[in-house]
Amino acid sequence: MLVFVFFSFVLSPCFSADEANTEPVPYSEDEFPQWTKDLRRAEIISLGAVPFAALGITIGYGTYLYKTGETEHFPNPFSKGDDSFTEEQQLKILGASLGAGLCIGVIDFTVNTIKRAVKSRREKKILESYDQIIIVPSSDKAEENPDSVSDEENNSQDGK
Repeated sequence: MLVFVFFSFVLSPCFSADEANTEPVPYSEDEFPQWTKDLRRAEIISLGAVPFAALGITIGYGTYLYKTGETEHFPNPFSKGDDSFTEEQQLKILGASLGAGLCIGVIDFTVNTIKRAVKSRREKKILESYDQIIIVPSSDKAEENPDSVSDEENNSQDGK
């Protein structure tokens, strides 16, 4: 009985998978709503901007400390020694860097949302305009015999 339970609950899931359908399927264009794509982009940009913001803020804060006379020499942003920033200063730099990265992500999100809305409005306005260009395909007769004159051309010639 114990062997039966072992085989039915432990090994059966190993053989129940369909081996023919193990290929991953790529995402389709409409699988995720646009706002989730925009939010993911903002997240990536925010997190990607943090190291660059940290470097810029560290150099800027070091310059501020040097210019105001709080330090005798320009602090090295990459130093781990005694001439480096204090723990409190490092936390301030980290907080400012995270805030700057978040601001960059929010600005990117806002700009892309506005651009998409403007593009959508512009396309809607074009589709609603009364001066649309309508393309009418030519008939097969005219393509086969270019010498033949269409009925509209005959009518216009008769009215002359």
